Amino acid sequence: MTSYDAFLEHYGVAGMKWGRRRGSFASRVQGASLDNNQRKLARATRVAEGRGSAGDKVGLFLTAAPGKIIANKGLKNYANVQVSKLNAQKARIESGKKTALDKLEDFGSIGIADLMYSTRDAKG
Repeated sequence: MTSYDAFLEHYGVAGMKWGRRRGSFASRVQGASLDNNQRKLARATRVAEGRGSAGDKVGLFLTAAPGKIIANKGLKNYANVQVSKLNAQKARIESGKKTALDKLEDFGSIGIADLMYSTRDAKG
């Protein structure tokens, strides 16, 4: 029969304090903002390319003012406009030059869980 010594094994980063997040609050907000932008961009791109699901179309429709869809002569054209706007917003977020409107949009659409579990490291 084999005997085992009791030991504690951990797979964390050497020197990192337990329970502490790696990035600063600002970098987590930036990462969550980029994740949010990427989700919106993916949905708008699928609709613009004509391969969006019914859920994509409804989601895009619900975030738009009806007048803007009419002015762009349909949801597909509106999606093309949104793709260009979201790409410009993504560039502003990555460069750290968000406008006040970008920050307000983040305030309404980023939750606490998004800040805790952002899928990207804003600095990397």
